[in-house]
Amino acid sequence: MKNKQIQIELIGIILTAVAVFFLSGQYDVFEAVLEFLQAYEEYELDEIIMVFVFLVFGMAFFSFQRWQEQKELNRSLEQKNRELKDAARKIKQLQKMIPICASCKKIRDEDGWQDFESYISKKTDTTFSHSICPDCSEKLYSNETWYGKIDSDKDND
Repeated sequence: MKNKQIQIELIGIILTAVAVFFLSGQYDVFEAVLEFLQAYEEYELDEIIMVFVFLVFGMAFFSFQRWQEQKELNRSLEQKNRELKDAARKIKQLQKMIPICASCKKIRDEDGWQDFESYISKKTDTTFSHSICPDCSEKLYSNETWYGKIDSDKDND
């Protein structure tokens, strides 16, 4: 892939050089330069200037190619950034959701299913103290003989 791109760029440089050659013949710019160079032939300026002109056009072509590649890379990076931001937003939404068993109320995380207390303690450094609410107390212990005594003791206070 890279070799093919280099070949295309070299062909572009050659075509640019040919175009410069024909354009310079049409506009006589190089004839004035040639007269100047003939006057100072001993310095070999004609060869140096032609090499310089060719290099300028070659560098312009390479710069244009790199600019196009950079634009494409920027577009690709912007697209990836949008995708990452969208994924981060979705992850943030999912973090607000806690998968909990509808029956036993265990919570699922990366370690598997855990008791509610274990999960909350691990995530928030919270400790629990247990008690029983009146509804559960009634449901669990209403048939016990001692429960009625505790309940009547409360009424006497």
